Amino acid sequence: MTLDQRIEEDLKDLYNCGALNGEIKAAKKLQGVIADELSTKGMPGHFSGNRAALTVLVTLNPGKDAKGADDALQEEINKLNIDDSSGDKFVRSYIDGKANFGELILGKNSPQNNPDSFDVKQALFFKSWMDGGIFSNGFSEDIRIAVKEVLMNKLQLELIPYCSRNFKMRKKELFYEYVETLFDEIFSKKRKYVIFASATFETLFKDKERMKSIGAVVKFENRQYPMQPLLKNDGTPAKTKFNCTRIWITYKDKEYKAMIAPTFFKQGVAGDLMCQYGKFCYEEYNK
Repeated sequence: MTLDQRIEEDLKDLYNCGALNGEIKAAKKLQGVIADELSTKGMPGHFSGNRAALTVLVTLNPGKDAKGADDALQEEINKLNIDDSSGDKFVRSYIDGKANFGELILGKNSPQNNPDSFDVKQALFFKSWMDGGIFSNGFSEDIRIAVKEVLMNKLQLELIPYCSRNFKMRKKELFYEYVETLFDEIFSKKRKYVIFASATFETLFKDKERMKSIGAVVKFENRQYPMQPLLKNDGTPAKTKFNCTRIWITYKDKEYKAMIAPTFFKQGVAGDLMCQYGKFCYEEYNK
């Protein structure tokens, strides 16, 4: 299933003939599989940013409280300027809103002053990726501008587009149709950098038979990657070490180099430590 097909199916379920009280069937199927609670009635988060971007970041799913996401549906509709006058407009304006998410929440007319901490984390990670099409005039010291650019100029995809507070892969086989959607979107345009921000992707990609069932092959680079220590502001090494792994994905007769960056979500990796990790991944990606 393509990303557009998945978006349309999920949002038509949610729209429920204009009542806006539907339940997303695909999310209901995953209830209890990846989390004890999964949002089935809230706005999903399939993607954000530029779908033709050179740089793609893939995360597991929108990390929000499921009940909170369900309760905030109207708030999300307003935030994304979604037109709910018809089912087709609901879908189309959702796609437009997600593409322009950075402008909507951090533009001149936005009431939001401080960027989200996760979005700051993304900007710091990509600070060294100056040839990835993200920062048009270099990395801005105004973090609001840097975050807006990272939201607008890269593509962020979610493996599972439904909100949950935690993520547990209890039935691995249910995830591969979503992997296929990711690959279909990634390979639809020319990309330079593709980063998967969780060790969960390594678990999924190493199952050769299931990857073969969706027409994909993932090869892991056969070399030992260094486990580099993070350096705190005082110059001493932090307890956390960070690593990454290069992979090659073949799908629909195309091959892309990509990277799994499992330290991205580790607790305590923020600020300058995230800048260090991003630089380390960039250098390893381009070796």
